[in-house]
Amino acid sequence: MHDEQLQHALRAIRTGNLREARRILGQAVNEDPSNAAAWWLLASAIEDTEQRRQCLLQVLRLKPDHVEAHVMLEKLEEQRFKMTPPGGLHLPVIDTTTADGGLLVIREEQAQLPARGTNTVGVREREHRRVRTEVLVGAMMVTIVLCALLGAGFIFMAGRMGIGTASTPAAPVMVRALGFDPPECTDTPVAASTILFVNASGTAVEVLRGPLNAEESLFVLAPMEQNVVEATPAQQIRYVARAVDASFAQGGAIIEVPVGSACQSIIR
Repeated sequence: MHDEQLQHALRAIRTGNLREARRILGQAVNEDPSNAAAWWLLASAIEDTEQRRQCLLQVLRLKPDHVEAHVMLEKLEEQRFKMTPPGGLHLPVIDTTTADGGLLVIREEQAQLPARGTNTVGVREREHRRVRTEVLVGAMMVTIVLCALLGAGFIFMAGRMGIGTASTPAAPVMVRALGFDPPECTDTPVAASTILFVNASGTAVEVLRGPLNAEESLFVLAPMEQNVVEATPAQQIRYVARAVDASFAQGGAIIEVPVGSACQSIIR
């Protein structure tokens, strides 16, 4: 991401022009999907909770030690779990696969008209307060990113100049491995076979399927969230649970679902 683009996006966030910021940063991550800083700023410019969550997951895939992204994602996951409707959550509205030009498209939800009898003045005031709050939060995020960049630059220059810094050995990090409970299966009247994964690990987990180094991502589960996939009956399939939190190590299991069975496996 060029400095000119970065400055333009920062000015747009500070002035509350989040649409322009999303356009610039969306183009930036489309041109360079490995740009963690652009994903981080895009998360601060997006209003939709699910879109912001997906941006934070991208940041943590690229920089697993990004502390601020971990904190924000944890807060979003808590809100998301509390607000999950009985029918489940909608799919993310970030579309990174387009047919024309390869440009990243961020679909924006159409604002619903207020119902008859609604106090539109109160609605507008609440909207203005929400926008002002998001601008302040975005400015704080930008400040954090700039401080981190300046600190990294100082460390780099100190290393080039031979300036040593005293340090103490880092404490060992306790890593907990994820795992799958043995599946519990029941017969069904149809020939299809399914497996339901329940995330009881206490952290956000990405579920993948396939052989080593060729896995395909199925979905991401928030803590205590569940999702079901169709399974190839009577075949041993490898499944992997990968956490976005660096304090968890990924775990895998070979699961065979009988023909015409509905199975459940808990991720711990």
